[in-house]
Order: sequence, then C-alpha cells, then structure tokens
Amino acid sequence: MKQKIYEYADGKNYELEVLIEDAVDHELKEKSLVATGDAIILDECDKWFNLVSYVISLSKGDYPYINICKDITSIDISC
Repeated sequence: MKQKIYEYADGKNYELEVLIEDAVDHELKEKSLVATGDAIILDECDKWFNLVSYVISLSKGDYPYINICKDITSIDISC
C-alpha cells in the first residue's frame, strides 16, 4: 500500500510521508487534524475534515442533497 501511494504521488506536486502504524487509532487521535470516516477516531479528535464531501464537491460541483439529520428529534421511532 505504501509503495502504491508513493507511485501515485510520483510526479505530482505533493509533500508526502507515508507511515505504516500498528496502533493507527491511537496515532490519529493525537493529531491536530484528521481526515477519516472512523467514528471512534472522530469522537476523540480535536478537528476533522469531511473528505468525502470535499471529493464529491470537486467532481460534482454544488450537488443537491437532503439533510436527513437536520431535525431528527421530531421523528417518532417508537414501535
């Protein structure tokens, strides 16, 4: 994986360092800014970046979406 990332970045103007870590969760929780979808890490990090939203906006521009979490407290989910 590390080699593939370096191959992809070769020739591009990226400053890049690829690290392979055994305890990646612990390492990411200590970073000042994290790009991840891992809820456990997101719960504990200071700042995070919504990479998926950013990539979609780059490829699709201003895309329409429905915010299903806007007012979730008004939904009755009782059985």
